[in-house]
Amino acid sequence: MSKVSVASALAGRPGVSEQTRARIQAIAQEIGWQAGPARSRRNSRRDATTSQGDDEWVTVPEIMRMLKIDRRTWQHWMTRGEVPKNMFKLPNGSYRVHRNDYQAWLDGLRVDV
Repeated sequence: MSKVSVASALAGRPGVSEQTRARIQAIAQEIGWQAGPARSRRNSRRDATTSQGDDEWVTVPEIMRMLKIDRRTWQHWMTRGEVPKNMFKLPNGSYRVHRNDYQAWLDGLRVDV
């Protein structure tokens, strides 16, 4: 098992199956593992500024994977303004959208057949 999988499971990030996550958390509890102080400080600083966990935000690559669309399709939607509202552009140029805004946008695309 990779270090990334263990770290993701312990941090509650996506990308790890529920079965693997449960197994990793059980082992961590069994050996008495706790997040170190640096992690706690980093999380409290993030929570103080955003009051949201990592799983509350969706990245553009995650949206493209969930919708199974190509990057060119996303760029086309961007130029036409057909992407979720309230997207945040980070200093590194990547975008994030709150999961609730993403879901509202997705619900707006729903078509009754």
